Amino acid sequence: MSELLDLEAELAAGEEEAVRIIQGRRDEAASTEVQRALSSAKSKDDNLPPKAIGLLKRAMKIVDDDRAAAAKAAKLCLDAVDIAPESSLANHALAICLERLGRLAKALQFYERAWQFNPHNSEIYLNLAMLAWKLDMLPAAEKFLRLFVQMAPNHPAGVINLSGVLRDQGKFEDSIEILRAAIYANPEEKDFWNSLGTTLLEKGEPDQALTFYAEALRLQPDFARAHHNTAFAYELLGEPEKSAHHFREALKTAASQKDVIIMSHGLAQSLLALGELEEGWELYKSRLEPEYSQVTHFLIDAPRWDGDDVDALRGKKVL
Repeated sequence: MSELLDLEAELAAGEEEAVRIIQGRRDEAASTEVQRALSSAKSKDDNLPPKAIGLLKRAMKIVDDDRAAAAKAAKLCLDAVDIAPESSLANHALAICLERLGRLAKALQFYERAWQFNPHNSEIYLNLAMLAWKLDMLPAAEKFLRLFVQMAPNHPAGVINLSGVLRDQGKFEDSIEILRAAIYANPEEKDFWNSLGTTLLEKGEPDQALTFYAEALRLQPDFARAHHNTAFAYELLGEPEKSAHHFREALKTAASQKDVIIMSHGLAQSLLALGELEEGWELYKSRLEPEYSQVTHFLIDAPRWDGDDVDALRGKKVL
């Protein structure tokens, strides 16, 4: 057994839930940067033995496949860390695996080890920031993102994620300021416009937010997240017809099943507000999906009525 980590115990413990559900930006999977580093001179600079490099390459190829693959990848990375315990790359790779497995506290520990052994790798700061954001450690996330922006000033993810962390701390003017500067420097970046709209939305100005979402959609008409945010703004403004339209547009290019569930729930509420009860109620079942961040939990352990068999209700009281 490794002295640094009892992996079997971590796997048996299951996933830790993120304190905060974030909508951050990553231009590529965290594992991709490690794979790139392993294929470059960085692995030599890290004094990694060939055996450890081989283990890490195998791990990073499979870590994002599914939970079983992530567990196997974590074992490979732990073996590499045992071979080279002071390797930043090996510790970084293990942290990525642990985060993928939902072992967030341990992932943070190994990201910190990776940083200690190589404080010049900007990707470590980004990964530390994103994990701190999930754990609701907002001042720490802001600090790491500001460092990342200094080290990688032309990386849009730095500005977009920093604006999100500032927004979640209620620092709306700071968030607006860095996004305006970013837009001035790169007006064709759709995510800057979308993020500025979201900051204004969170600030309580949905009517102003629509202007910036519209520009994001002009730059990319099938931008699912901007359509979703536009729909939410119209929902807040009491315009369910426009809201429903944009939820439908968002669903056409949703990036993940989780996004589909969230957008379907939003569309359901808009349709119910419009009196479109049949379709709205059918889509409202999305609230029961386990992957939905605000899934409905029932206190009474009893079968639910399927909505079709009227005879099943005869002689019963509906509460």
